[in-house]
Amino acid sequence: MRPGIRTTVFLKCCSLRCKWCCNPESIHPETELVYDLKKCLGEKECGLCLKECPEFAISVMPSDGKAPIDWDPCTNRGKCVLVCPPKALDLFGQEMSVDEVPAGVERDGSFYRESGGGITVSGGACLLQSDFAAALLEEAL
Repeated sequence: MRPGIRTTVFLKCCSLRCKWCCNPESIHPETELVYDLKKCLGEKECGLCLKECPEFAISVMPSDGKAPIDWDPCTNRGKCVLVCPPKALDLFGQEMSVDEVPAGVERDGSFYRESGGGITVSGGACLLQSDFAAALLEEAL
Protein backbone atom coordinates (compact mmCIF):
# COMPACT_ATOMS: atom_id res chain seq x y z
CA MET A 1 0.00 0.00 0.00
CA ARG A 2 1.24 3.46 -0.85
CA PRO A 3 1.68 5.95 2.01
CA GLY A 4 -0.51 9.02 2.25
CA ILE A 5 -4.02 10.11 3.12
CA ARG A 6 -6.61 7.61 1.97
CA THR A 7 -10.38 7.33 1.66
CA THR A 8 -11.74 3.90 2.48
CA VAL A 9 -14.59 2.72 0.26
CA PHE A 10 -16.53 0.13 2.26
CA LEU A 11 -18.27 -2.61 0.29
CA LYS A 12 -21.19 -4.50 1.79
CA CYS A 13 -21.48 -8.29 1.70
CA CYS A 14 -19.40 -10.71 3.70
CA SER A 15 -19.87 -14.46 4.00
CA LEU A 16 -17.85 -14.60 7.23
CA ARG A 17 -19.43 -14.02 10.63
CA CYS A 18 -16.41 -13.12 12.74
CA LYS A 19 -17.19 -12.44 16.39
CA TRP A 20 -14.63 -9.62 16.36
CA CYS A 21 -16.01 -7.93 13.21
CA CYS A 22 -15.52 -4.17 13.50
CA ASN A 23 -17.93 -3.43 10.62
CA PRO A 24 -21.02 -5.61 11.14
CA GLU A 25 -23.03 -3.17 9.05
CA SER A 26 -21.09 -4.44 6.02
CA ILE A 27 -22.14 -8.10 6.43
CA HIS A 28 -25.49 -8.05 4.62
CA PRO A 29 -25.36 -7.02 0.95
CA GLU A 30 -28.54 -4.94 0.97
CA THR A 31 -29.14 -1.50 2.44
CA GLU A 32 -30.05 -1.76 6.13
CA LEU A 33 -32.15 0.47 8.34
CA VAL A 34 -30.57 1.39 11.68
CA TYR A 35 -32.32 2.90 14.68
CA ASP A 36 -30.89 4.80 17.65
CA LEU A 37 -33.51 4.70 20.41
CA LYS A 38 -31.63 7.36 22.42
CA LYS A 39 -32.15 9.95 19.67
CA CYS A 40 -35.86 9.22 19.14
CA LEU A 41 -38.11 12.07 20.35
CA GLY A 42 -41.17 9.83 20.58
CA GLU A 43 -44.68 10.02 19.21
CA LYS A 44 -45.81 13.10 21.14
CA GLU A 45 -42.91 15.33 20.11
CA CYS A 46 -42.46 13.94 16.61
CA GLY A 47 -44.07 10.71 15.33
CA LEU A 48 -43.34 11.53 11.68
CA CYS A 49 -41.84 8.09 11.03
CA LEU A 50 -45.10 6.42 12.11
CA LYS A 51 -47.01 8.21 9.36
CA GLU A 52 -44.37 7.55 6.70
CA CYS A 53 -43.79 3.78 7.12
CA PRO A 54 -45.68 1.95 4.32
CA GLU A 55 -45.42 -1.42 6.11
CA PHE A 56 -46.49 -0.15 9.55
CA ALA A 57 -43.23 -1.63 10.87
CA ILE A 58 -42.84 1.25 13.34
CA SER A 59 -45.03 1.25 16.42
CA VAL A 60 -45.15 3.09 19.74
CA MET A 61 -43.96 1.74 23.09
CA PRO A 62 -46.60 2.66 25.70
CA SER A 63 -43.95 2.99 28.42
CA ASP A 64 -42.04 5.91 26.88
CA GLY A 65 -43.75 6.78 23.58
CA LYS A 66 -40.62 5.86 21.59
CA ALA A 67 -41.00 4.22 18.18
CA PRO A 68 -39.20 0.87 17.89
CA ILE A 69 -39.05 -1.01 14.60
CA ASP A 70 -40.56 -4.43 13.89
CA TRP A 71 -37.86 -5.68 11.54
CA ASP A 72 -39.96 -8.48 9.97
CA PRO A 73 -42.27 -6.32 7.80
CA CYS A 74 -39.66 -3.57 7.25
CA THR A 75 -38.41 -3.45 3.66
CA ASN A 76 -35.76 -0.74 4.28
CA ARG A 77 -37.20 1.67 1.76
CA GLY A 78 -35.87 4.53 3.86
CA LYS A 79 -38.93 6.79 3.72
CA CYS A 80 -38.89 7.01 7.52
CA VAL A 81 -35.24 8.15 7.46
CA LEU A 82 -36.06 11.18 5.34
CA VAL A 83 -38.64 12.51 7.83
CA CYS A 84 -36.74 11.84 11.09
CA PRO A 85 -35.62 15.27 12.46
CA PRO A 86 -33.35 13.94 15.26
CA LYS A 87 -31.69 11.43 12.89
CA ALA A 88 -32.70 8.44 15.05
CA LEU A 89 -33.15 6.49 11.81
CA ASP A 90 -30.48 6.04 9.16
CA LEU A 91 -29.49 3.68 6.35
CA PHE A 92 -26.27 1.69 6.09
CA GLY A 93 -25.22 1.14 2.52
CA GLN A 94 -25.96 2.75 -0.78
CA GLU A 95 -25.87 1.12 -4.18
CA MET A 96 -23.42 2.93 -6.44
CA SER A 97 -21.90 2.36 -9.85
CA VAL A 98 -18.15 2.27 -10.46
CA ASP A 99 -18.46 5.75 -12.01
CA GLU A 100 -20.22 7.24 -8.96
CA VAL A 101 -17.64 6.23 -6.34
CA PRO A 102 -14.62 8.19 -7.65
CA ALA A 103 -16.79 11.29 -8.04
CA GLY A 104 -17.53 11.21 -4.30
CA VAL A 105 -13.97 10.37 -3.35
CA GLU A 106 -12.51 13.11 -5.54
CA ARG A 107 -13.78 15.73 -3.09
CA ASP A 108 -10.63 14.89 -1.10
CA GLY A 109 -8.44 14.91 -4.23
CA SER A 110 -6.17 17.72 -3.04
CA PHE A 111 -5.18 15.64 0.01
CA TYR A 112 -4.28 12.67 -2.22
CA ARG A 113 -2.17 14.76 -4.56
CA GLU A 114 -0.25 16.34 -1.67
CA SER A 115 0.28 13.13 0.33
CA GLY A 116 0.46 10.52 -2.45
CA GLY A 117 -2.58 8.68 -1.02
CA GLY A 118 -5.74 7.44 -2.70
CA ILE A 119 -8.52 4.86 -2.34
CA THR A 120 -8.57 1.76 -0.14
CA VAL A 121 -11.31 -0.83 -0.73
CA SER A 122 -12.47 -2.57 2.45
CA GLY A 123 -15.51 -3.79 4.37
CA GLY A 124 -17.30 -7.04 3.78
CA ALA A 125 -15.29 -9.42 1.66
CA CYS A 126 -14.02 -7.47 -1.34
CA LEU A 127 -13.38 -10.64 -3.32
CA LEU A 128 -17.12 -11.39 -3.28
CA GLN A 129 -17.36 -8.29 -5.47
CA SER A 130 -14.06 -8.70 -7.26
CA ASP A 131 -15.28 -7.38 -10.62
CA PHE A 132 -16.59 -4.20 -9.00
CA ALA A 133 -13.47 -3.73 -6.84
CA ALA A 134 -11.13 -4.28 -9.82
CA ALA A 135 -13.10 -1.86 -12.01
CA LEU A 136 -13.15 0.74 -9.22
CA LEU A 137 -9.39 0.53 -8.64
CA GLU A 138 -8.73 0.64 -12.38
CA GLU A 139 -10.89 3.78 -12.64
CA ALA A 140 -9.00 5.36 -9.72
CA LEU A 141 -5.60 5.06 -11.42
